[in-house]
Amino acid sequence: MLPVLGLLLTGVLFLARVHTEAGETRALARRCALAHAASGCQEVPAGCEAVLRGTRAERDDQSRQAAESARAGAATSGTLVDQLPIIGDALEGLLGTTTTGEVRRQVPFTPQMEAQARAEDPEAAVEAEVGGSFSVLCDPRPESPAAQARRVMCNWLPCGG
Repeated sequence: MLPVLGLLLTGVLFLARVHTEAGETRALARRCALAHAASGCQEVPAGCEAVLRGTRAERDDQSRQAAESARAGAATSGTLVDQLPIIGDALEGLLGTTTTGEVRRQVPFTPQMEAQARAEDPEAAVEAEVGGSFSVLCDPRPESPAAQARRVMCNWLPCGG
């Protein structure tokens, strides 16, 4: 009976660690995304460089690269999928920009759980992955419709000063 209680306690403690780590990852993702949104998606908060993904600058760079390859005569199939970057830019201009914070962490198994996993499969993973993500609109300073149209079109066509 005592070994069963010991194993049960080990399992409960492991689940508590997993739950705690999951909460911390969600909180970090949320904090970074909200701080980034508060700056109008212009500044990456300290300690959030690896957490944030899909920032406005990255999307603008991807859109410019797609536009430059199209202007350079890169082969396209002409489908709607090929035109998605400009559609995405237009929707972003109308609805605002989003930013997403995403965090993944590993929680190691307890020694008893690791021993059991290794006994069944020597190559088995001996940790659990927890993660959290949070997306938020982040353009609190809206542009005029003319400025939105100019920004979207200048990603695709050469614009002067």
